This record gives sequence, structure tokens and C-alpha cells, in this order.
Amino acid sequence: MVYENEEVSESIADNEVSGTLTVANTSKGHHQTTNLGSPGQVPVVSSSTSLNTSDIEVLTTSNERGKRSWDKPQFCPFCLIPQKKLPRHLASIHKEELQVEQWLATKDNRERTKQLTIMRNYGNFLHNAKVLDEGKGTLIVVYRPSYKVNPTDYLPCTNCFGYFAQNDLWKHKCCQTVDVEVNDAEEPYQKKRKTGLRKASRMMLPTKPGVSQRTHQILSSLKSDNISRLVRSDRLITMFAEKLTKKHGHSKDQEGYIRQRLREVARMVLEYRLFTQHSNAMLADLICPEKFNEVIEATRRAAGFQEETNLYTTPSLALKIGHSLKSCAEILRGDALLSRDTVLEKDCKAVISLYNLNWEGEVSHHALRTLHEVKRNNPKLLPLTGDIVKLSRYLKNQVQERHKELQKTNKDVPKVWTKLAELLLTQIIVFNRKRPGEVSKMTLSDYSKCANGETCVVDGALSPLEKALCKVLWRVEIIGKRLRTVVVLFTAQMKEALDTLRKRRIDAGIDVNNVFLFSNQRGLAHIRGTDTLREHASKCKASNPEFLRATRLRKHIATVSQVMNLQDNELDLLAGFLGHDVRTHREFYRMPESTLQVAKLSKVLLKMEKGDVQGLAGKSLKDVELDPSEEYDTDEKSDDDSDPEPETSVPEKTKEPAETEAAQQQRKKQWTLAEKQAVVRHLGSFLRSRKVPGKGPISALMKAEPRLFTDRSWRNVKDFVRNQVRKKDQFSFLKNL
Repeated sequence: MVYENEEVSESIADNEVSGTLTVANTSKGHHQTTNLGSPGQVPVVSSSTSLNTSDIEVLTTSNERGKRSWDKPQFCPFCLIPQKKLPRHLASIHKEELQVEQWLATKDNRERTKQLTIMRNYGNFLHNAKVLDEGKGTLIVVYRPSYKVNPTDYLPCTNCFGYFAQNDLWKHKCCQTVDVEVNDAEEPYQKKRKTGLRKASRMMLPTKPGVSQRTHQILSSLKSDNISRLVRSDRLITMFAEKLTKKHGHSKDQEGYIRQRLREVARMVLEYRLFTQHSNAMLADLICPEKFNEVIEATRRAAGFQEETNLYTTPSLALKIGHSLKSCAEILRGDALLSRDTVLEKDCKAVISLYNLNWEGEVSHHALRTLHEVKRNNPKLLPLTGDIVKLSRYLKNQVQERHKELQKTNKDVPKVWTKLAELLLTQIIVFNRKRPGEVSKMTLSDYSKCANGETCVVDGALSPLEKALCKVLWRVEIIGKRLRTVVVLFTAQMKEALDTLRKRRIDAGIDVNNVFLFSNQRGLAHIRGTDTLREHASKCKASNPEFLRATRLRKHIATVSQVMNLQDNELDLLAGFLGHDVRTHREFYRMPESTLQVAKLSKVLLKMEKGDVQGLAGKSLKDVELDPSEEYDTDEKSDDDSDPEPETSVPEKTKEPAETEAAQQQRKKQWTLAEKQAVVRHLGSFLRSRKVPGKGPISALMKAEPRLFTDRSWRNVKDFVRNQVRKKDQFSFLKNL
């Protein structure tokens, strides 16, 4: 993008400018005083109307053939009138203003330039806020583009208030901030700083009516793309966001869930726009009985519905869109009741009735069938006992080493503290078979209530061994799924290491406002248990580290409980410890059905094959025993008794000389009609949205069409889709057939 440099005569300084600026609001006839000196305090602009960028444009440069035109208007921060010569206007009209007096009295040219820059940018900032508030007008940016651009691509700097392209905002060296030292400019920190700048800048944009500051904060952290633009501009989606924030916004961990729900609905609206050619359709326009069938088609396309098999590429997306759509219809109906709009209320009731009548048969049935098909064909593999032992021993040894290192060292404390916290978090998850999210969110207040079970022992209720375990093990209650209270147990070694971890938080540089026991090194978040478990499972030299996951470990202990043949009260105790209902335990956390059929029912079948019906009378499955003196046909033999043919060695084919890489690259296989049609069937949603699919959807395509893609890898399919989405017409390869 070619820009015109509007700051040729301005130099960048490192010092901050402080002062107050009195702004005249001509529409209300009063003055507003704003503090410009503190970068952390930014003006919050409120809006009385919804943001609509359809009638907003960005001021472009009028330079011709390399000749610069000095015609850019700058808005005065005091009277909000555009000026071609702002310095002369300030010196002659507003010379009695405090900020102007300081600017005129300053002798240093660098300091004068800084003060003039912030006054000019703040005047433009107020004008841009008014434009965004009204939904029409021209944005004044620092660097004017040479052609028409999207106004949503520009965001204000939180320190100097100038509007910059959001892709270039991280490169902006603000004159109101102090330079960061070279040693602090690490690569991970720069990446976080870029994301944080955009989020903070979006927080300065005008807010919609009825949208709280918390919701505005969540919307500001959305990824910048077409979906997020629709989310921020659609009134009904923002109302849906407000409802989700009131329910889940108290937890910072739920911000991702809220953003995901909003993006799912927006994806459906974008699909509706694509196949109906209604480029300005909003979600409220879709809450209409006449458009219900088109909404179903848009949902199918977004979830990758396949007409031939009636299966979905992403079945869960279709189900989630249905739930969100019904919630949005109910929200719009409530808004219609408040505004006494009987026509809109009638449409919302009709859409909800159609949803209850037709959505299950049109969308949900095949989505659930797809989920069941995937679950049925998915092998139920549990981790090996030997791998669990290796992981437990590895974690125990590593915790001991890092604990001793943290107790003795005063160097690299943050690094050692983080490693010990990750190891302890993983060890507690594996020892207790808990959900990683529950243990990760353990707070300091929860841990402060840690106690052993010795005080609760009733005489005669426990055996001597169980009483000894109560003295050794420590117990903490935390919040689990669905607000259940679940218990976490620690050994004495874990308790000692956790105490050291808590004592050295300040030395490790942990924020004092961070309430989590397993805190992140920066910010107020916590360490993710799923990530640490995956990392250390790959380091413990296990045979199958991919099976060492929290859910599989929980199923492993449930399987062992079946072998133990627990009583009902004991099963309730185990289910409560794992943090779920006993019905859930019996349905999902038990030995695979195939294992039970082979291990238990096979004894009955073998008995019946021998005609020993009397040996089954009055016995349960566990009481059925096979007589070792009898012979049973349990060998893996074929049905016929013919001798196996002698193995003959087949000579290997002589390998041809290896081709050079250049020759292999030149020899390309042309895409057939069947292959292209299969790509459209399975990956059509990616082509329509101009996105490159990942390995998962491509692997599903190759699994569904094994004969067509035997000679192609998943990378070949990905390259083909990438080449098509880059074209002006992404479906042009079908027109040439």
C-alpha cells in the first residue's frame, strides 16, 4: 500500500507530554476536559447509534505524478472545525487555551512538535469518533492511502490518538511513549505486544447502545477478518454477545467460548450472503418465516453437508448454529415485546415454531448421525499401564530435581519456578485423574484451605492402613464441572513442593494480582494443564505417548474399577471423586463394550458349545469358570484343516535409478473430473469462504474417497485448494470441464 507521509516536518521524541485539553462540544454547548498526559487513560467514546461502515470512507491522497498536494484538513480539538493551517488557527483563535499556551511557550522544537501532534491527532480522533457514531462521513488518518480502502482497517493509537492501518500499527513509533530497551525486545513479547495493541485500540472505538464495557472488551479481542467485522456491525449478534457475557463473562477463561459462539452465527450469515447474493443481509433479516429454508441451507453449507451421504464435515457446527439461532430469535422477540412491534414478534414466534418442527429432521438428525458414525468407527484405545508408570516416575524424579533447584538457587528463578509449576500441575492431574481445566484453575485461596483427613476419622470406620493414608495425604476442594465441588489429593512430597512454589512467587516475578496457584509468568492467567501433560508425555519415553491424555487416564481408572467389582456406594464415591454423576460414569467411563463381550460372554458361548448347560445354571458372568482340563477351540486357525502352504520367498524387484528432484517435480499428475468434483463436495465450504483447509478436513476427504486419492497426499489436495482460492473465480476449474 502506498501512503503519503503527513509527518515530514515532525520529529519523534521519547518524552511524554502532560496537560489538559478543553474541547468545545458545539452540539451541546458545553466544554469537556480531557487528560492527554497519561497513555493508560484513553477517552471512552459512547455511541447513540449502531456502527455502520457502509457510508464511511477514508480520506485518500490527491497527489498527482509525484507532486504533493497540501490539502489535508486537520480538525481543531477545541472547535472541531477543519483547518488547512491548524498551527496558525490555534495561535490566533485559541491562544488562551492552556494547551496552546504551553505549546507557544515551548522553545525546544522537538517538544513543540510533540505537543502540536497530539493536539492535531486528538482533534481528528474526536471527528472520527463522531463519524463512526453517525455511520457516515470521512475518516482522517495519519497516512492517507492512495486508493479506496476499508474503514474498519484503521485503528487509533492509544497514546497519540492518531489513526493508523491496523496491520502497520505495531510499527508505529509513537511520540508519546518511551523507547523500549533492546534487551527487552524478545520475539514472544513482540508478538503479544502486537495483539495487545489492536485490542487496546479497538477499546477506544465507539460502543453500541446496550453493549457493556465487558462485552466491548471481548468483541475487541476478536481476530481481524470478515467474520469479526460482521460480528461487530450486526446489532442482533452484539445483543447475543451481551447475553452470553452476562452468563459467562465473569470468567476470563470463557472469553474464547463467547467469541466462538459469535463467530459460528456470523459464519452462517456469511454463507447466506454468498448463495443468496444478499451482500448486506444481517442476522435479524434471517429471523423471518419466509427465509427459514434458506437459513437451513446456509447452515448446511457452513457445516459442510454432503448431499450424497447426508453426512456433515463438521456436524457439531450445525448443532451449535441451531441452538444459537433459536437464542437469537428469542432475544429479538423480547426486543419486539419491549418496543411493541407486533409484526416482528409474530415473525419471531413463527421462526421458533418452525425451528421446533423442522430443524431436527432437516439438520440435527444427520448431524447427530454423523457424530455417532465417527464415534462408532473410532477405536477406543486406553493408555498402557507401563506407560502410566513411566510417566509417573518421570514426573516424580523431575519434581524432586526442580524442587531442590528452586530451594537453593537465586538465579533464573522465574524459569525454574515455571518449570516446577508445570511439572507439579501435570503430576497432580495424573495422580488424581482430574480434568486439566479444574486443576489449572486452583486458586491460592483454595490451596490455603488444604488439610489432611486425620481430623475427620471416625473410630472403627477405617482400617489401620486407611488411617495411615489420611495422615499422609492432603486434601483440597476446588470447583469442578457444573459448579460441582471436587476433591484433589496431594502426597507429602507434592505438598512440600507446592509450599515452596507459593513462597517464591514474588521472586519469580508473578503478578501480585494473579489469584491462580499455577500462574503464568506474565499476566493474570494460569498455565494450561492440557499443554503440560502433552509435553511431558512425549518426554517420558512412553511407548504410546499420544494415549497419555487426561480423558483416557480417567477412562483407565474407570476400567480398573470394573475389574474391582465395586459396590454401589463405592462406585458413587469414585464417580464423585472424578467429578461426574454415576450415570455418566456407567455410560462413558467404563471398559469398552468389545472387551466385555470377549472377556465375559465368550465363557458362556464356549460352555454352550460343549453342551455344558448345567455349568451355567444359577451363576453370574463373573462366576462362570472354564475347566482347564477340557480343550477349547481358541486357536487362530482357518476353518479348513488343510496344511498351510510353504512360504516362498519372492525376489524383490530391482530398483530403478532414483530420479532427480527436478524430474520428479516436472512429472505432475493432472487432476481428473472425479477428483475435482470430490473436492467440491467435501471442501466446498472452504472454497466459498476462500480459506485453505487444514489436514483434518483433507484427511476426512481422502478417507471418504479412498479410490480417487490413492496417488495423492493431503498436501497435494491442500495445494490445489490454495491455488483455486487465489483466483478471481475460485470455481473456474469446474467451468473448463
